[in-house]
Formats: sequence, C-alpha cells, structure tokens
Amino acid sequence: MAASTKPTTKLSTEEDDVSRRDSESSADFMKSNEELQATMIPEDDGANPATGQPTWTILSDTEIKSVLVVASFAAAISPFSTSTYYPVVTAIARDLGVSVSKINLTMSSYQIFQGVAPTITAAFADTYGRRPMFLVCFVTYFVANVGLALQNDFTTLLVLRCLQSTGSSGTFALAQAVTADITTRAERGRYLIYATLGSTLGPFIGPVIGGLLVKFLGWRSVFWFLLCMGTVFALLIFIFFGETARPIVGDGSIPPQSWNRSYLQMRSKGVSNLKPNLASLERRKSRPNPLTSLALLWDRENFILSVSGGLLYAGYSSVTSVLASQLQQRYKYDAVQVGLCYLPVGFGSLLAYRTTVRLMDWNFEREAKKQGLVIVKNRQTDISRFDLEKARLGFVFPMILVCSGLLVAYGWQMHYHAPLAPILVTMFLIAIILTGVMNAIAALLTDVNRENAAAVGAAMNLTRLLLGAGAVAVVGPLNKSAGIGWTATVTAGFSYNVNTKGIQTKRRAAAIFEVSRATLHRRCDGKRARRDCQPNSKKLIQQEEEVILKYILDLDTRGFLPTYAAERGMADKLLSTRGGSPVGRDWPRNFVKHKAKYSILDEDVYSFDEAGFMMGKITTQLAVTGSERRGRPKAIQPENREWVTLIQGINAAGWAISPFVVFAGQHHLSAWYEEDIPRDWAIAVSDNGWTTNEIGVEWLEHFIKYTDGKAVGVRRLLIFDGHESHHSLKSRELCKENNIYTLYMPPHSSHLLQPLDIGCFSPLKRAYSREIEALICHHINHITKLEFLPAFKAAFQRSFTSANICSSFRGAGLVPLQPDIVLSKLDVRLLTHIPAASPEAPWEAKTPSNRKKKQIQKRGTLTKGEGEDTLAQKEADQQIEREQRQGGEQSGRSRQALARSLEALEVGGVAHSLNGSFV
Repeated sequence: MAASTKPTTKLSTEEDDVSRRDSESSADFMKSNEELQATMIPEDDGANPATGQPTWTILSDTEIKSVLVVASFAAAISPFSTSTYYPVVTAIARDLGVSVSKINLTMSSYQIFQGVAPTITAAFADTYGRRPMFLVCFVTYFVANVGLALQNDFTTLLVLRCLQSTGSSGTFALAQAVTADITTRAERGRYLIYATLGSTLGPFIGPVIGGLLVKFLGWRSVFWFLLCMGTVFALLIFIFFGETARPIVGDGSIPPQSWNRSYLQMRSKGVSNLKPNLASLERRKSRPNPLTSLALLWDRENFILSVSGGLLYAGYSSVTSVLASQLQQRYKYDAVQVGLCYLPVGFGSLLAYRTTVRLMDWNFEREAKKQGLVIVKNRQTDISRFDLEKARLGFVFPMILVCSGLLVAYGWQMHYHAPLAPILVTMFLIAIILTGVMNAIAALLTDVNRENAAAVGAAMNLTRLLLGAGAVAVVGPLNKSAGIGWTATVTAGFSYNVNTKGIQTKRRAAAIFEVSRATLHRRCDGKRARRDCQPNSKKLIQQEEEVILKYILDLDTRGFLPTYAAERGMADKLLSTRGGSPVGRDWPRNFVKHKAKYSILDEDVYSFDEAGFMMGKITTQLAVTGSERRGRPKAIQPENREWVTLIQGINAAGWAISPFVVFAGQHHLSAWYEEDIPRDWAIAVSDNGWTTNEIGVEWLEHFIKYTDGKAVGVRRLLIFDGHESHHSLKSRELCKENNIYTLYMPPHSSHLLQPLDIGCFSPLKRAYSREIEALICHHINHITKLEFLPAFKAAFQRSFTSANICSSFRGAGLVPLQPDIVLSKLDVRLLTHIPAASPEAPWEAKTPSNRKKKQIQKRGTLTKGEGEDTLAQKEADQQIEREQRQGGEQSGRSRQALARSLEALEVGGVAHSLNGSFV
C-alpha cells in the first residue's frame, strides 16, 4: 500500500506543478502581451499586428494639422467671395445704372457655377493631384478679381462673377479630399476643426469685412481685397503645401513629380531618408472624368445621403439668408451691425468641432469596440465587416429633432419681435448642432467613396447648393404671405420628416431598396446578417486568436505542456477584457482542429501562368482551295510574326492582378503607348518576347506591390507550374521576405490544376480573336504593338470577370478544396475488350515462323548473311529439343506456371501500369 501510494502522491504533485507553471506562464504571457499591445497602439513605422493595417501617413500630428489649416484657408476664398459681395450689391447697381434684381442675377449665376465647377476640379484632382488644381483655381480666381475691380458694365460683371465662382468653388472639394488623404476614419472628427477653419469663418467674417470696405473705400476695394487675400493663400500653397493624393505619393513616403513639389521640397531637392512605401499607392485613374460626381449621385446610398445633407443645408440657408433683411426691417440695423450679428453663427460652427464632431469620433470608437475592432492611431480601420452607417449616423437623428425645434423657435422669436439676445443664442445652438450633423453625413460619404474623395465632395456640394438656392428662392415669398414664424415651422417640419420619416412603413422601404421584407424586419429588430454573425466556435477575433497561438507555441518552446484547460482560460481572459461570454467546453479542441499549419485564407490564394500571342501580318495573299472547302478559307501563317507573352495572376476571391506584358525589343518606345492604357499595367521587354528569370523576378515584384495592401491574413499562397523562371534564387528570396508560400504543380497537370488554363485563357483568346477580326474588317492586316494593346485591353476586360475567375478555381478543385473534381478526371477505364484465355487450349512453346527456312524448303537462294542466320536458328531449335527431352514432367509443370503468370500479366498489366504512373 505504501509503495502504491507514494507514486500517486508524486504524480499529483507533478500535475500541480505543471498547472501552476501553466498559469504562471499564462499570466506572464498575458502581461507581456498587454505591454506589447500598449506599445503597439501608439504610432509606429510598420504594420501593426493588432490591426494588420500599415501606417496611414508618415506625417506627424503637427504636420497633419498644418497641412489641413493651409488647405482650409485655401478653401476659404469661396465663402469669402460670396459673403463679402452681399454689402456691395446696392452700390454696384447704383454705379452701373442697373436694378438690384439684375445684380441679384449675378448671385444666382455665381451659385450655379459654385455647384458645377467643383465636379470638374475634383475629376482632375483625383487623377493629377490636389496641389496642381489648387494653383489652377487660384490663377483663375486672380484673373476674375482683377477684371471685377476694373469692369464698368453689367455683362462683364456677370461673366467675371461666373469665372470667379469657377476658380474659388473648386477649392472646397479639394480641401475635403486632402482631409481624406491624410486622416483615418476613426480620427477624422478631431481633425475637421483644422480642415474647415477657413471655410467656417468665411461666411461670418466676410459680411463684416465687406461692409467696412464698401463704407470707407468703395465697392471696388472688395475685389482688390479678395485679390490680395487669394495671393497670400496661393503663396502658402506654393511654399508649404506638398502633394497629398494617395495615387501619387501614397502615405507621403513617395516623392511626387518634380513639377508637383512645393518650394520647400524643391529647396531640399527631394532628399529623404525614408524608404518609399509602394504598397501605400492607390489605383490612379487613367483619365479624368468630369461626370464622376454625377455618376456617384446615381448610386442610391450616395443620393439619399447627399439629399439629406442638402435639405439640412437648405433649412440653414433659409435662416441665414433672411437674417439680414429681418434685422434691418425689425431692428433697424445698418450693414456693419448686421454683419456683427452673424458672428454667433460662426462661433457656434467652431465650437461644434469641439463638441458634436468629437461625438462622431466617440460613437465610431464605441461601435468599433462592440464589433471587436481595434482602433489604432494613424491606422485605417477595416470596414469590410463593420456597420459604418450606425457608427456615423447613430447620433444624427436625435440631433435633427433638436435642430428642427430650434429652427421653429427662431422663427417665432423673430415673428414676435423678441429681444436680440435669445435670437442670437438660438442661432448659436443651431450652428453647433447642424455643423455636427452635416459633417457626420459628409464623413460617411467620404468613407464609402474613399477612392473618389474629391468627386464625392463635389457631388454633395452640388446637391447642397441646388437645394439651398431653391430654399432661398421659396423663403422670401413665403415670409411675405405667411410670416416668418410659419415659414420656419414649415421648413423645419419638412426637413425633419424627409430625413427621419420619409419612409413610413417597412413594406415601403423594402420595395424602395429591393430587399426582402422579412430580411428588413429582422434587421430592424437588431438581428444581424448571417454572414456578419460570429459563430460560438469563433468568438475570438483574428488578433485574439493570434495571441492564443503565440501563447501555445511559447509554452511549447519553453518545455511546458499546453493543456486544453490553459488554452480555454487564456481565451476567457481575452474575452472578459471586452465583456464577452466564456468559450464552450469543446472550444480548445475545435480551435486546434481549424487552425491550419499556415492559416492561409481563401482570399490570399493566388495563381499565375503565362499565355502567348502573335503579332505581325495577319495575311499577305489569297489561297486557292478546292470547291468543297468553299466558305471555310484558311490562310497560311506568315513567317514574320512577333511573339508577345502575358504573365497573369488571379485571386481566389474573384479579381485579377493587373496584366504583365512582355514585348520583343531592347528598349521601351513611346510609340507603343499612344492609346489609353491603364497606369497599373506593367510592360517589360526581352529579346524574343519570352519570359526569363529576370522577368520572372520583375513580375514577382509587381505581384507583391499589387497585393500587399489587399492581403487578408498573414501569409499568401502562390500556385504556378515548374518553369525555371518561377523558382530562381532571387524569386525564392523575395517570397521568403514577403511571407509568400509557393506551390508547384506536378508536371503535365496544368490542364487540370491551373485555374487560368481552365477558365480564363480560353475566353481571353476568343475575345482577342474577335478584336482582331474587327480590325480585319477595317482593312488593318498588320498588327503592331499600337494595335495589340487596345485589342488586348478590350479582350482582357471581357474575359477576366469575377465569375470566370471564381469558376476557374472551382474547376481546378482548389477553392473550395474539392480534390474529387480532379481525381474524377483521372479515372481512366480501358475501353478495348481483352478476352480471357481459353482453358481448353493449353499453352505450349512454338518457334515463330521463319521466312528464311521456308525459302530453303522451296529451294531458293540465300545470301551469305542469310545463311549464317539460318544455321544459328537451326542450332537454337536443336538446343530446345534437347532440353525438352531432359526436363520431362518437371519442365512441363514449369511451363504451365509460366503460362498462368503471363495470363495474369496480360489481363492486369495495363491497369497496373496506369496506377503506377499516377502514383
């Protein structure tokens, strides 16, 4: 008993030690991980493991604020030009000898161009950059102001006011685009005060400045003042403002073109110690499209958001537009006093960036925490699985209700001649709330249209100005007929109902948005879509699972025994930090089961291959054929054809990497690229147009640059064949450095395993053939690089669709993994019938028929060589006869066994050889 008890006690003590060491190791690892997380959350230089997102910009916090302030002052010329014009209307009408209604026409035309011009400016800014378009706007603005200060007739005034609006209004959309370039979604609210500082102060300081100038220096001094102010702002852009467009400079580490640098950058000659981060470059538009803003409004979500913001601005305009006339009529104020009454609205807008706009950031972080997202400074938050609308608009609807009530209060205060103090306080509160709501809507529009930041800002500006102009036109007559009290009530009620109760029933909403009524009912009840729900087996987010994985490996490397209990305790501790419920009993087992060795996701699976095309003369002469081939003429392929190689990669998620084309040549020639070829295409040259080891490395660098920012997981899988250019030493080093795992297909299997061969290259060749046939119809019989690229571009866009790419991976059995699809094609059955051996005919050895022997029997003549062969055959026959006589029964049994073996081999030999070849 004593002997049996002692080992038991020792075993329990060892278990306690292991459990204690596991818990201590877990605590140590959790502590070190918390310290690691604490050091990761602030800004750093590389990609952050907590989010998987790279640094958004290399600019420091102070530099971001400086850039935004300069951009906001550049955008201030538009509201300054509008507000300083109000006090000079009467003076201009008197000097030019026209009516005030005609001068008001110049204000209407100004607003029209103020809405249309940014759509053109934004299109060019998204292609060529923000800084060049700022300077173009200022040059146009300078010319218009000089002309306005010197003109003496109404027609010139009208034309120059339109030109002034064209130059000034584009800067507002540019400032919005700059904000989207250098700030992340989660931090955009706290930077808006700097991005809109100038445009916020302009509408309220402008009337004061305009009133003072026209009173003491005359109306022409207003335009000279605007010229001087624009000159100062243009110098700020020229000296300090660097390019921010991400298709050009990425995160700021890539230097812009030499002509697109600020004065300070030119003085430093572009010298920088930073390594260019090519992965931060966004796709650049090949050609500016002025209709992009209108195309964005065609999207239903963009249209609803723009109209909602426009209606709020319309109500805001109806307040500010009648304020001057109401103060002059009811309180007998002069122009300077009226201008001073606009200051509370300006101060309210500024204060909004410290209150309501900060509320927007707080709500974003709160929703991100609920959905398990990590917010890291200077890292863009992934919104692919994020309820962005709830994060941006969660607080908007209560604020719209409060704003509508304040608007009604303002109207009735003016109606009953209330003291000026409560009226100004009401306007102050309206400005605070309305600015926050407008910025939340604008931020949501920018988030969902990140690649068209300038264009979507112009689209919202167009909608806002058109609705504002309509509201201003309606408010005047409505005031005269119903009074300002009822006018404010109608305006507030209309704005509130359209923004919050425009869709009264769920049935109506389902019909408008073309969704199932049952689905919409579940969403309104708070039930999430199945694709957005996280199953119980995956309660942890990806970053938390990585922490668990590191913990297990850390225990293993230090000699401890990772147990299911320790793993479950680690998971529960991570979940408790964000209020999650504990994992289930079987969670550790399922976690180990689904955690693959490399954890490569389907979205990170790529395949690439080469395809060849021929260029040159299509046909040079007619061919004469038989009458039976009439209607099916064939031309002999000319000998002077030129080879072109396409290296193409695709992703299992259904998108294609930009093509990599290899031409035959020594150097690139500009004559090849006269057509509109996308800028993200890569074109290389080789002696014969074939791929080489060096070109294989160039393609791999092209692949890394294109896919770095699109990787979902930590690793990427690249599938290709065994061509020597695919596995050079440099290629292997690049793959290892960039965490790319390669998978080589077996020889002679690409027709079964290569997705490009299965579903992409055949449609591409057919589409390209149709393009060539179209060229033949236009009597173009010689295909050069100039004709090849446009034809190939059209064929590529038609064939490399998401449906084709996904079906290619399915056909290869790769994604989703279905090996039976390929193995079923290898199930070869022999179609030729092999008859069984007849049991009645026993096998016996027979000498084959000998032609020479028959020739001797017929007394024919033989040559010397034939005679020697005959004698040798005769000796062999005699030897066989002697062995047969000596062997007896033993020899007979041996012959029967040999016969049975040959029979078995004859029946099963083919199948055995087939199976052996597949192994």
